[in-house]
Amino acid sequence: MLDVKPVDTAVLDGQSAVLRCHSNVGDSVVVGWSRRVAGEANKTIIVGGCKFLSALKPTLSSVYSLISDGQGQCDLVVNSTDTSLTGLYTCIEAGETAEAHLTIIGQLLSMF
Repeated sequence: MLDVKPVDTAVLDGQSAVLRCHSNVGDSVVVGWSRRVAGEANKTIIVGGCKFLSALKPTLSSVYSLISDGQGQCDLVVNSTDTSLTGLYTCIEAGETAEAHLTIIGQLLSMF
């Protein structure tokens, strides 16, 4: 069962964001992450065990990093946000999910 669930988060473009998710099962084998953008299917980011999919690790690890303690913590860090990373992020544990929207706010440029 998830004892810490991600919460909706808004950050400025270029900042990092941390989406927290912890399982009280005792190890992170069951914890993973997916992301959904409006109009698209879910895309798996992290698989059970709080690890990147090996085939996608080079691409994913340039955008995301993980905070894992091997005891159920599997926090997803978006290293440097841009508006393309906005979406619904889902922490997945066997039999349970928890969702949070990540909103990236673009910076307004003034021409004056």
